[in-house]
Amino acid sequence: MARSTRVFSISVPERLAEELERMADEEGVSRSELVRLMARAYRRERSEEEFLRLQRELGRKARALGVGTEEEVDRLVFEDR
Repeated sequence: MARSTRVFSISVPERLAEELERMADEEGVSRSELVRLMARAYRRERSEEEFLRLQRELGRKARALGVGTEEEVDRLVFEDR
C-alpha cells in the first residue's frame, strides 16, 4: 500500500526550532502535527484575505455601477438565468 504522507525536511534557526518544540509540547502534539496545523491555519488565513480583497475590489466596482445592496446584486446575478 502506498504511503499517504511524505517526509518534508526543513531547516530553521535554532531559536525557532526550540519555539516549535515548546509549542508542540504545550499543544500535546508532535512537531509534524504542529506544522500541519500551522499550514492549515495559514491556508485558511490566505483564503480569508483573498475573499476580503475580492470583496473590496468588487464592492468598488458595484458602487461605480450604482449597485448598493445585496438584493440588487442578487437581482443582477439571477436576472439572466
